[in-house]
Amino acid sequence: MQQPVVLSKAVLNTAEYLGIPNAMLARILGVSPATISRLGSGTYLLSADRKEWDFAVPLVRLFRSLDSIVGGSPEAAKAWLNSENKGLSGRNRLT
Repeated sequence: MQQPVVLSKAVLNTAEYLGIPNAMLARILGVSPATISRLGSGTYLLSADRKEWDFAVPLVRLFRSLDSIVGGSPEAAKAWLNSENKGLSGRNRLT
């Protein structure tokens, strides 16, 4: 499989696992919600020569690290993401 296919699928799987809505995923990647819809339908792939790639890679890495910390529990991963984060001045991913 080519890298764009792999990363595109990994980003979609990460968002689904962590309960990240399409609108939030669009903001994270710096693309439009329509682009996320096309990504989900398979008519668009992330590209290494666009800035979205630079945001997608750390998102997937965050997921992989978080998944190992919480032992593969989607509920624990979502709770961690939505909890107060002192390193971010008390903000979480949704603010």
